[in-house]
Amino acid sequence: MKSIAFLSHKGGIGKTCLSLNTAVYLALQGKNVCLVDHDFFGPSLSTFVKPNVDWINEYIMGDKKPEDVLQDQSDAWNLPGKLILGFANPMAEAVQHIIRIDQKTSMRMLQNMLKLKKVLEADPYNIDYFILDSSPGTGFTTVNAMLISTVNIFCVKVGNADINGTSEMIAGLTRHLENKVLVLANQVPASSLDTDEKQRKLGELIIKKFKEKIPNETTYIGAIPTDIDMQLVEFETAYETLQGFPPKRIVHILEKPEHIFSKALIKYLPKILEEIG
Repeated sequence: MKSIAFLSHKGGIGKTCLSLNTAVYLALQGKNVCLVDHDFFGPSLSTFVKPNVDWINEYIMGDKKPEDVLQDQSDAWNLPGKLILGFANPMAEAVQHIIRIDQKTSMRMLQNMLKLKKVLEADPYNIDYFILDSSPGTGFTTVNAMLISTVNIFCVKVGNADINGTSEMIAGLTRHLENKVLVLANQVPASSLDTDEKQRKLGELIIKKFKEKIPNETTYIGAIPTDIDMQLVEFETAYETLQGFPPKRIVHILEKPEHIFSKALIKYLPKILEEIG
């Protein structure tokens, strides 16, 4: 089983969107995938899919069994492979509880997630890819996600604050780990990626910046574009929620496979999978 963590320096980079669409794409290819929302400070997987199970928080604290917190989404989305989802609790009291935990509890959370990996490898799950949507920043939940996974995908927004912060974050977190480090730029204006030359130049500049700080080998994957259509879809679904409708967000790989976001992600996923091995 391959294990991957999506990480970022700051929130709002689009990790959940990237990790969910990646998981869906793999399941569309017939792979068995488990995606766990490991962002306990600002979880958002439940804004894409309505949970019908208990929160993953209750498993990592030792109160629930794996089968109590894992939701099979495969049939609902007519996927050839399995898509198993684990949801972090977005309620304020749950977030406050995570903020207050001590080192001993943090270690117990890590141990329970490692146990979950072993459960997922075996029947009835037989998972091929275990994906974690991690908390932003350098806190203990991020470190735990890196320890659980073998490949770390750092999602970066092309802005000075995030470029600098992400390079420092990778340098600090990977100094004592042998994890493979991949960098994926997200939410790049489509007009900045509309030629091969623009894409190549952006990649060269990003990796040059990162190599100034990071001694470990870092692989730049590519840049995922955004456009006004994505922004409008996010606004419209949020507006519906404000009017009292249940939260909903678009899974582009399923619902808009011809969109530039979907096409770019599909383009780069083979490279990501090659790096994963």
